[in-house]
Amino acid sequence: MAVDFLVEIDPKDFKKFSRAIEKNILKTNEGAAQQLGKRGVGLLEDLTSTWKHSVDFNVEVEGNRDGIAVLIGTDDKVFKFLDEGTKVRRAVMSTNFKAKTKTGSLQSGAGRGGVVFISKKISLPGIKARKFSKQVVDKLEQEAEQIFNKALKRVR
Repeated sequence: MAVDFLVEIDPKDFKKFSRAIEKNILKTNEGAAQQLGKRGVGLLEDLTSTWKHSVDFNVEVEGNRDGIAVLIGTDDKVFKFLDEGTKVRRAVMSTNFKAKTKTGSLQSGAGRGGVVFISKKISLPGIKARKFSKQVVDKLEQEAEQIFNKALKRVR
């Protein structure tokens, strides 16, 4: 014959505990998302470290119990032109010009040469999109599970 015991938890207390746990998990996830964002900014800062001007990147994290989003952005025009590409190019480059970046790579080399002049009267073939943002997203999506699991282990 078995002996059974019933311990009842007051529904108000249960809801309070559940909310506290949920709040702690959300806070942990937001911290992990911030870490993921910083990792993305680090990749982009490494990429642009050889550029003649500095590029500022920002991170925004938005989350709730249903999900979390990390937004990494910049207002830098040169970054945008290289990331997305252009239909036409208005800049005439020096004859020894070699780009610092290549499509499909988050690495930046020395490059050489530069802009000779810019004119709206000139329509040269556009800049080939480097797709930096897609590469960063792909890399961060690969690393996200590890970063979030590590953060959640600290909660347990």
